[in-house]
Amino acid sequence: MNIRKIIKMPVYRTEVLVIFTDEMQKVVDKYSSYPDATAKYEAITIDISGNPIMIFDMTPSHNVLAHEIFHAVDCILSHRNVPLISGSEEAYAYLIGHITEVVYKMINRSPAIDLQ
Repeated sequence: MNIRKIIKMPVYRTEVLVIFTDEMQKVVDKYSSYPDATAKYEAITIDISGNPIMIFDMTPSHNVLAHEIFHAVDCILSHRNVPLISGSEEAYAYLIGHITEVVYKMINRSPAIDLQ
């Protein structure tokens, strides 16, 4: 089972694909050609030219969600030459908040996702 959502971010001309799945390796193999991309973890964020794909198993923890959301935001902003430094933290904070809200709405709407 896969639960998917595309989060559009027109300000940054990008989108984030969020997938919750019970077939991690199959989904990781579909989106990544990197040999070190593995489904041995609860989640992975794959950077496709500044367009992140976050893949989670069906039982993610709050910690793992936060961790991967940060990777997705760093992917978006670093590809747009916005490094995480004093002065850019507001852009990071805004995107982290926005993606977090959308992901938690996905979780709340799907009984198949068991937040740990």
